[in-house]
Amino acid sequence: MTPTSKQMQGMAPTDEHLVETFQSGDSSAFDVLAQRWERKIQGAIHRVVPEEDARDLWQETLLKAYRGLGTFKREARFSSWLYQIALNVCRDRLRRRRGRAHLSLEELDEAGETLPATAAPSALDLVEARDLRRRVASAVAALPEEQREVIVLKEYEELTFLEIAGKHGPFDLIFEASGFAPLVFDAMQALAKNGVLVLTSITGGHHMLEVPADRINLDFVLGNKVMVGSVNASRDNFETGVRDMSQAEAEYPGWLRQLLTHPVRGLDQYRELFDRLQKPDGAIKIFCEVS
Repeated sequence: MTPTSKQMQGMAPTDEHLVETFQSGDSSAFDVLAQRWERKIQGAIHRVVPEEDARDLWQETLLKAYRGLGTFKREARFSSWLYQIALNVCRDRLRRRRGRAHLSLEELDEAGETLPATAAPSALDLVEARDLRRRVASAVAALPEEQREVIVLKEYEELTFLEIAGKHGPFDLIFEASGFAPLVFDAMQALAKNGVLVLTSITGGHHMLEVPADRINLDFVLGNKVMVGSVNASRDNFETGVRDMSQAEAEYPGWLRQLLTHPVRGLDQYRELFDRLQKPDGAIKIFCEVS
């Protein structure tokens, strides 16, 4: 038995109930789903394609979803399924145009992706926050299409690691710095064979969680996966280190160069960095200069 249209208006039904209602013959349930997800899906489309295409692609997404909802398997989340349809129509449009996708900076601002605000932010705080959003948006826009989609799904559309892995395949490398323990266990399960999970965050130490421990352990062993931890230092820690090394260099000229023996200029030279790490050839400290 499925809820009627009047019942749906009064009880705010879940996506699952609306899908069931649609598949039972009440097409009005689709209108409720479309209205519920319109803003978020259009926001995702705006971040992938030029603004002039976004409305058309939203309509195309709705049409494909309407045609496919009758055979939709309810094991998956409706929102994840709808996001995937939207991303697929965006890919098709970009391939046809052979153009470069962009990230809508205005949409990011509108969606409220801001830094945590104080009770009364100063004008400088607001300017710096907006500048940071624009720099992050520009960096995301410069990523290859597939990487950009993953960032949008995880950070802006709030899909889980497992949901993204189910659509794009498991991750080869996950660098975790969230401080949120449940996310760590999601990352373990979303890791690919021979994948690496790097943990750099500090958690509170009191979060209780039920996880499929046997399966995670088995996947790590048989999948040859690696999980490592590293200190995630703050800016103050790095500045203290620089001051200490500068002072030591002033007191003992030349010692720092004897310790930091093999510099690599810039992150774009990562292949050289990995080659030197694999073949140190007498190096004491191999490091990358980023600025």
